[in-house]
Amino acid sequence: MEAIFLGRTGTIHVTANLVRQQLVMRYRRAWLGALWMWLVPLATMSVMGLAITLAFRPAPEANIVAHIVVSVLPFALFQNMVASGSASLVSHQELVRRHAVDRIVFPCSAMLLALVEYLVASLVLIVLGPILRLHAGAALLAVPLGFVCVFAFGGGLALLGSIATVHFRDLSHVIQVVLNLLYWLTPIVYTPALLPEHARDWLLVNPLTSMLSLYTEPLVHGRPPDAAAFAIAVPFAAASLAAGLWVFRRHAARVVYYL
Repeated sequence: MEAIFLGRTGTIHVTANLVRQQLVMRYRRAWLGALWMWLVPLATMSVMGLAITLAFRPAPEANIVAHIVVSVLPFALFQNMVASGSASLVSHQELVRRHAVDRIVFPCSAMLLALVEYLVASLVLIVLGPILRLHAGAALLAVPLGFVCVFAFGGGLALLGSIATVHFRDLSHVIQVVLNLLYWLTPIVYTPALLPEHARDWLLVNPLTSMLSLYTEPLVHGRPPDAAAFAIAVPFAAASLAAGLWVFRRHAARVVYYL
């Protein structure tokens, strides 16, 4: 039991060190440092909101800018988790080869780094909430579940991708293309109401549509999400995480032979 405890403690310690090192390396030579974690999403959301407002001229009650701000943050978390998590074993291949550490620390550190940046960027909602007329109320209880679903869904795909990328190095480029495509197939810079009625049902094929609605419905519209959103988001998130953990644990011990 002591050996297991020490092993787990060591794994947590290595993961925390990797996250800290990556944060320092990413921002240490920037004039504004970690402030970029807040400025980049703010600038991105401002540009998107202005462009969509000018292009579509939605009705004021649609509150498209608030929809974009609320949707971009969880999708960025998902995107960063999948992209960086999938590349984590390959990008740390020297450490994987030389150190007998639990392989899961590498995708986990990538996912936790994405989480840190997400939490910092989410402060935008506190600052812009009154300006964007975001709602507060009992419906906000759905937002933490939305976060859990996005994190679990992205985490499972990141674990699957990390194993697959070891065997197929070109897959990292394919993943990036798919993520870019998924961005436009998810109602982020538009609302379902802006689409033709026959196209709206197709959005439900994408589980991220339901997961992001757990954010947008309470925050933007002040109402609880539909029961269908829960029925889609929770099983997909659980299945993704379970599959990712199972595949990673099954193949992690052998990845060193392919790096």
